[in-house]
Amino acid sequence: MGLGFTINMKKIYLIIVSAISLFSCSGDNVILDNPSSETATFTFDGGESLKVKAGGNASISLEAGSYQVVVKLGDSTVADTTFDLKNGGIIHSGQSKYVIWKQLYGLQKDRTTLLNERWSNLDSVRVFGDFIIYEPEWVFLEKNWDYGLNDEFPKSKTMYITEDFKIESKVFRSGDMIAYYKTLVAEPSGLH
Repeated sequence: MGLGFTINMKKIYLIIVSAISLFSCSGDNVILDNPSSETATFTFDGGESLKVKAGGNASISLEAGSYQVVVKLGDSTVADTTFDLKNGGIIHSGQSKYVIWKQLYGLQKDRTTLLNERWSNLDSVRVFGDFIIYEPEWVFLEKNWDYGLNDEFPKSKTMYITEDFKIESKVFRSGDMIAYYKTLVAEPSGLH
């Protein structure tokens, strides 16, 4: 009887863990991004290969854990690496820098203490802001942004009475970041 109880408790525990995993993983959590001009092939742990067309991206679902990924452009291997996935992120074909840009919404008086703004060079363009720049060799980027590659960065945010400010971030391919930045600089009220 004691052994049966232990087995049932293990089954119950596995059911609870599975249910938590199912509800905490709300769909696709990894973006396969290919900013190159040719089709990229992503192969995980020596298994099935996934193809992403030139300039495109695709969403997949991966559970937290360690993975090996091989990324090829045509017949050339551009990356063969392992990574630990916690929440989600981007795996790319190594043909672009990626930039995470933090923006402050709301009260502006504490801007210098809330953001780490500085001048940076990005693909020979000087940009000002709170940026994290990842070189193309960083094939996997763990998710640490609010808005993904295909999301728009909001020009404004609705603030609640209890909030003075909100800091949100977006991930960009470097070329997309530069194009977006130039549109803001061109606008009279774009950058502060």
